[in-house]
Amino acid sequence: MSLTEIKDIDRRGATRKVPMVLLCLGYSRTGTASMRVALELLGYHETNHGFRVMMNPSDREMWTEAINAKFFGKGRLYGRAEWDQLLGHCMAVADVPHILFAEELVAAYPEAKVVLTIRDPDRWWASYSGTIAEMLRAPHGLHPWLVPRTLAKMRAFQHLVFRALFGTSSPTPEVAKACFVAHYDAVRRLVPRERLLEYHVGEGWSRLCVFLEKPVPEEPFPKLNDTPAYREYATRRNLGILRQTLRKYVAPAIVAVMAMLSSAFQLILISLCLTSTLAATDFDWQRLTADTKLNWTPCYSGFQCSRLQVPLDYNAAQSEFASIAIVRLPSTSPKSEYRGPILFNPGGPGGSGVDAIVGAGASFATIFGPEFDIVGFDTRGVSYSTPTISFFKTEADRRFLIPSAEIVIYPSLNASSNAVSKTWGDFSLLGQLALQSDTEHRLQHMSVCSLLPVRATPWPENTQES
Repeated sequence: MSLTEIKDIDRRGATRKVPMVLLCLGYSRTGTASMRVALELLGYHETNHGFRVMMNPSDREMWTEAINAKFFGKGRLYGRAEWDQLLGHCMAVADVPHILFAEELVAAYPEAKVVLTIRDPDRWWASYSGTIAEMLRAPHGLHPWLVPRTLAKMRAFQHLVFRALFGTSSPTPEVAKACFVAHYDAVRRLVPRERLLEYHVGEGWSRLCVFLEKPVPEEPFPKLNDTPAYREYATRRNLGILRQTLRKYVAPAIVAVMAMLSSAFQLILISLCLTSTLAATDFDWQRLTADTKLNWTPCYSGFQCSRLQVPLDYNAAQSEFASIAIVRLPSTSPKSEYRGPILFNPGGPGGSGVDAIVGAGASFATIFGPEFDIVGFDTRGVSYSTPTISFFKTEADRRFLIPSAEIVIYPSLNASSNAVSKTWGDFSLLGQLALQSDTEHRLQHMSVCSLLPVRATPWPENTQES
């Protein structure tokens, strides 16, 4: 199971499929993530870990029942039958929430060996308080609100485990370290010495493999989930969940709304909500030759550009041509995982759709995933597309009639009693000026609707070949 993607597997009614042979009962931040990988390299499939529990909502429900029964007196205590349902697919377990039930699991699986990953209590708390405890103390932010069925419930489960582990939601360092020491002492009393290995993951393979009677692998002992890696994992996990939800429920709405909004408002929305760190560099669009096929050329930083030649008037037998500037941030996934393009309609004509994607494409790719191309374009007459249309004879005329501040171009219609009539008059004047300037009768073709006919053939499957 992926550690950053939700897989809801209901284990109620399941039976044991593999023997439980190993219980790793050390606290989180003692090398449990490295132990999980190491044990699976040694053939212990599957080794259940807190990361995997977090990503399976049905597992969290069963663990919540067990925790509530043992620590809060709610419901029926779990026994061997329930543990076989919940853990019947596992040969080994590690990390929370399993360690909360050390006594129960040792009793349920008396033949299983036990590994106790150890660490100095002070160093353990420094690591734990700077990662897990810090994350749980932090404000919830928007993620749980945006994804209530996953991230909000996940957050609630983390707090439940935390309270069961320390007896409080806000342990002092002294209380936390006392709980840590008491747990290790309890495990030492529970497990016969011949079945117990106290082990520091920094030791490598040797003592572990002797204890487990396994040959030493050729691979070096895994080293995972130090403090920076933990924070990176948490970020990837939350983004992964958010991306799954947005892709399923929100993405169609975003694309639909983008098509309806004015270009200028879209650019305001993008700048407020999807601030990008990508700085566009100059690119000379004039060096691209327009073609009826998309010929991609590297541009900006990590993007590809093309100019698409289309008739200015699809209904005219003899029509001049328009050249549409198109940009894409290509998918970085392998061909087997590629899912096609997401085309952002800039609306208008108004602001530049190319600039919008160059500015926010990386943010969109983070939300929707690397398996999509992120594509934008300039509508006819706008920015990098041609023919270029201008109503004004001089730049002074432009600045007088269209101020640079967007709040002036699109004022609130509730700003004053005459705001509606003034705005209507301003844009009526622009319309008359446009009509007088349109000596070649091109403006009637300057719209998104005129951009392309209905596409009869699909977008090329392989982004590298299109």
